[in-house]
Amino acid sequence: MLSPLIQTKLKHYNIIRKDNIHDARPIGGVALLYSQSFPSKIVPFNTPLQATAIQINIRKHFTLCSLYLPPKQIIRPSDSMT
Repeated sequence: MLSPLIQTKLKHYNIIRKDNIHDARPIGGVALLYSQSFPSKIVPFNTPLQATAIQINIRKHFTLCSLYLPPKQIIRPSDSMT
């Protein structure tokens, strides 16, 4: 697992992550790695889900999302990504 204390860097790329920490240890999370060559912005979420997203313009606007739903996790309507 990648610890939130470790910053990942790649030349000409950005990364956004949402780490999942339980009892002070990383147990999951999601990330998006995307090129700095295209205009983009982070999509903010107000959710407990493991999710990140960006809007990116590659001739058209796209929204890319990374979402992980653990097999036994119960999802409630209040967990929706807003």
